[in-house]
Amino acid sequence: MTITKLLKFLGTFIITLFLNSLFSPCSFGQMEYSGIVIDKKSKSPLPFVNVYWAKHKRGVITNIDGEFKISNPYNEDVLNFSFIGYKPYSLNVKNFDAEGMEILMQKDAFVLDEVVIFPDINPAIRIIKNVISNKEINDPNKLNSYTYESYEKTYLTIEYDSAFSDDTSSIRIRQHLDTSHLLVTENVIKKEFLAPSKVKETVIGNRVSGLRDPMFTPVFSKIQSASFYDNAFDIADEKYLNPLTKSTYKGYVFLIQDTVFTSMGDTTYVISFFPKQNTKFKALKGLLYINTFKWAVQSVIAEPEEQQNLDVKIQQDYKLINDSIWFPSQINTNIFMKNKDFEGREMKYVAIAKSYIKNVAINPLLNKKHFSNIVFELDQKANSVKGSFWRKHAKLSLKEKYAYDLMDSLGKANDFDRTIKTYSTFTNGKIPISFLDLSMRDLLSFNNFEGIRLSPNFTTNDKLSSWLKVGTYGAYGFKDHTWKYGTSVDFILNKGNEVSVGLKHKYDVEESGGINVFNIYPLTEDFSFRDLILSRMNYTRATNVNLQFRAFRNFKFYFDVHQNNKTTFDDYRFITSSNDTLRHYSFTGIKAAFRFAPGEKFRKIKGKLISMGTKCPIFYFSYDKGIKGFSEGDFDYNRYDFKMIKSFEFPLFGTTSFVITAGYVDNPIPASDLFNGNGSSYDKLPLFESNTFGTMRLNEFLSDQYAAIYFSHNFGGLLLKTKNFHPEFEIVSNFGIGNLSKKTNHLNYEFKTMDKGYFESGLNVHRVLSLSAIKLGVGVMYRYGEYAFPEFEENLTFKIVVDFGK
Repeated sequence: MTITKLLKFLGTFIITLFLNSLFSPCSFGQMEYSGIVIDKKSKSPLPFVNVYWAKHKRGVITNIDGEFKISNPYNEDVLNFSFIGYKPYSLNVKNFDAEGMEILMQKDAFVLDEVVIFPDINPAIRIIKNVISNKEINDPNKLNSYTYESYEKTYLTIEYDSAFSDDTSSIRIRQHLDTSHLLVTENVIKKEFLAPSKVKETVIGNRVSGLRDPMFTPVFSKIQSASFYDNAFDIADEKYLNPLTKSTYKGYVFLIQDTVFTSMGDTTYVISFFPKQNTKFKALKGLLYINTFKWAVQSVIAEPEEQQNLDVKIQQDYKLINDSIWFPSQINTNIFMKNKDFEGREMKYVAIAKSYIKNVAINPLLNKKHFSNIVFELDQKANSVKGSFWRKHAKLSLKEKYAYDLMDSLGKANDFDRTIKTYSTFTNGKIPISFLDLSMRDLLSFNNFEGIRLSPNFTTNDKLSSWLKVGTYGAYGFKDHTWKYGTSVDFILNKGNEVSVGLKHKYDVEESGGINVFNIYPLTEDFSFRDLILSRMNYTRATNVNLQFRAFRNFKFYFDVHQNNKTTFDDYRFITSSNDTLRHYSFTGIKAAFRFAPGEKFRKIKGKLISMGTKCPIFYFSYDKGIKGFSEGDFDYNRYDFKMIKSFEFPLFGTTSFVITAGYVDNPIPASDLFNGNGSSYDKLPLFESNTFGTMRLNEFLSDQYAAIYFSHNFGGLLLKTKNFHPEFEIVSNFGIGNLSKKTNHLNYEFKTMDKGYFESGLNVHRVLSLSAIKLGVGVMYRYGEYAFPEFEENLTFKIVVDFGK
């Protein structure tokens, strides 16, 4: 062979090799296949489906959106798909494009919580024990610090299925739902975490279809705990016992349902879990995907074992960061509510929330000073970010894009912003009338002194001014036949720190000897059944100038200068040290009060703070200094009031609550400003009121110094739970002690003192009868000790227990 022929041969050989390598599936890496797995009937994506090659059993798991990517290092042809509750599916990849596969899986008959006969050793238990042993190294909240950015979207729609007929209007609705959702919201959030518990989340982008200026920021991912390692896992404000804790895993059944070998050589076990029969605690059921690398949770699908008004399902997916730390990458919350439309057809309202976590930084340097008690804040510019911002972050489907197009046009034409703002005001107990808000709570009420009380109460809203609030009310009691009135002016100097200066004047009635001196938040005070039975009240003309503000992170301060002119009830008279007998008297002085809630967290929306509560005790203290001779004041005195509240939650035992109150007045003053015992026993309306003495008659005791402890323990559904009956048992025990100096100063007033100690205990059974949002129960209280009545039955007080909400 000549040199020329040899060179031609080598050239042809090299070119052939090059062309073969160019068009070979492995030329630049292994052949990769991608697609989405969806439910054949509902067309919904299926998360955490096992996708693996038939021969080697190695593969991947779909993400929360049902998407997968899998390489083919084995040059296999058959790709298998398996998922609990669905028929296995096999696919010959040669017959399909490598990208954009759409895999339809069909549901199979499968009951997650079926009765199973176990062998002597359950291999799933060994895996769960390994997970529990490694919680400290896998729980993201055990890291020193982290930051990330998340994109969160929520859409609302209706699943019509068989709910719609073939009439014209139904067809139009169906066509709309086939192409568009009803509502879409999006948020982009930056989160920062510093151990052990400092958190800051800032919404840097926020938009809602149909609204130009969203007044709310629905973040549905907050419905569930951010990590599945929490001992008590939160779903929709309910706490459920996590199966991954030493104290509770024995109450669950675990079964290995599937096994997948990953391309990295690890194994992923798919384990179903559900509570054992006859368990009474609030439990979850679902699927755990456990990766043998660090024995970590890779994915989870869970829901409450017993659903209430809403069906809620959660999904979490974890990814390896830096090949060492498992960290949440996607979080889903699916909410389903069955209802009927105006024609009586069954409908299912659906809210789907998805959170995508990216740009995760593990253990960055963060400064404690950067954090405050505001853990969630809507940035002032979040609603005005431009289109380029959303093109960078948004992950919208066609239905979601169409929802924006449709709802934005409808919102502009029908002024949805105004409608939403009106609805928001209405749900806060107010009816907006131009620049005024009418309080629905105060409009019509009842107490045993005034009878039916009609009281229109108006306050200006932001249409007039955001920094000036003017209020006025009138009231008429149909039993005492007396008109009352009041006016107020408040200057809002700083919303963020709740700084305000106010001037108030009123002529109204106040309970004689009441202990509601901590009510420096009158608009957020809970409704009290005890208000309904009050019968001894004083007509009061009161004027005060006040200042209140938040400082030192967890303190709320209140100061005022006040004058209260009061008229005695019935024929009561107060005898002064100079033997004057008073029916009308004046209290003039200054008050300083604070509320201290260590660890309290807040959301800040549109400059307004919204409390998220605290796990620590909350303390209240007030000091009232009476000054005789100042602005016609009749008395010199110092009054001190204290209150502490705390609850403890025990996953397997229930919730224990304590309330401690105390008060002291150092000089003789009329009964109107002393302490009446806080009794709530009233035969005509035997309603149970927590943190009061349920067997004590109204105004039975009078004190100028006292202390009281109110204890309760609610077992929840731990003691008794059947399929349709979920009563909650609560034990109650209260103690009080007090004294009164100068008893002879009070004329025409029959009372006792609590110097020997007042005792009562009882049992309540909550939620015996359900009437929509109102739950009724029964209770009984027993009075004992030095102040017990001679006859046994006199010491028994039966109660009706009323609960609101779920």
